Amino acid sequence: MRLFDVLLPVHPAGRHGAVHHHARVARPSDEARAALFGAAAGALTLALLGFTWGGWSTRGKAEDAAAARAQAAVVSAVAPLCVERFRRDPQVAVNSARLAQTHPWSRAALIDQGGWAALPGPQDAVRAAALARACADLLVPS
Repeated sequence: MRLFDVLLPVHPAGRHGAVHHHARVARPSDEARAALFGAAAGALTLALLGFTWGGWSTRGKAEDAAAARAQAAVVSAVAPLCVERFRRDPQVAVNSARLAQTHPWSRAALIDQGGWAALPGPQDAVRAAALARACADLLVPS
């Protein structure tokens, strides 16, 4: 006897004969089906509203936002050191004049080239650029 024969017994007339027994399949009532569809639609609506307007975020987005805030904190803490290095340079007058005459978008490159925004250790290009911009903004306010 096979497992399939145990689960779905065949009428004594044989496999190809007329089967008089029909297995009843349990089906949810109309009310239960409506409740299940309503719950699914409600969960989907709640998720959509929560992620779009409710301020929910995925783990990846939360980690990215935290990294950006940490980067901004480091830049704002170290930018005054960059300004101090710039002001202690022996050619501060010449460099200040060059910085004032440089287009605002190019000032960060001038700070970076002068080495005033360099940090010890391995350099992160994004952090170095942000630090040079912050230093230039402190030296020549817009």
